[in-house]
Amino acid sequence: MKTCSTCKTPKDESLFHYKKSNIDGLDYDCKDCANKKIRDRRSKNNDLNTKIYERTKKGKLVRTYRNMLSRVKGILKKKAHLYEGLEILNKESFYEWSLNDDAFNRLFDDWVKSDYDLKLSPSIDRKDHLIGYTLNNMRWVTFSFNSLNTSCRKNQYS
Repeated sequence: MKTCSTCKTPKDESLFHYKKSNIDGLDYDCKDCANKKIRDRRSKNNDLNTKIYERTKKGKLVRTYRNMLSRVKGILKKKAHLYEGLEILNKESFYEWSLNDDAFNRLFDDWVKSDYDLKLSPSIDRKDHLIGYTLNNMRWVTFSFNSLNTSCRKNQYS
């Protein structure tokens, strides 16, 4: 058991992030308090550091993968029935595939040149919406194209 230095609550060690302790070894924040501090810091600076990072190739891929993962794990409750339980490749394979993909690199460069116009943002499109995020079922397209494609698919099944 450890005691959180912020909320002063004794908790199981599994509820703490690994952190090198300060000089006297007593400075531990539980995951809840540590996450709250991060959220507070981000809201104070309007998520500026996050926004800057997400405009890098690595940042764009991290955000895209997290969104894909939240869909298939059912975290996004509103659309869980469309994605939950579908297959998803591991993140290292996704990053490697994306960084070596000509379409991603071209779309990313065009997005940067457009001063980050949302319509031109690189977006993952699943070729077959009944199959998950697998290498043979994904392609990079613009956000605008992906939105239009999704709308057309919805109308097709209405």
